[in-house]
Amino acid sequence: MPFYQALLSTTPRFNDGDKWIQFPAETGRFAISSREEAATAECSTVMVFEVADLEGAEYQIAALGGKILATRDMGAHGRTVTFSDPAGNVCQIFAGSE
Repeated sequence: MPFYQALLSTTPRFNDGDKWIQFPAETGRFAISSREEAATAECSTVMVFEVADLEGAEYQIAALGGKILATRDMGAHGRTVTFSDPAGNVCQIFAGSE
């Protein structure tokens, strides 16, 4: 869970050890749970974080122990990078084209 706190440069609103962590978001909140606290369909959703600096975010993910899995250039729609966090959860970062 410290991976996301460092990656997002934010302080959690709630933290229950390795079971649950909740972060503030622009229009609400989002949480990351352990497998024991997760909903039964937890494997069907991928969080996507929008970033201004895709390469900088890739570097930070790797420096924090994450692994870059794939990249995709969608031309005028932007680019995505799929990564796994240190626990193996898969997420993406997205940057729109300039």
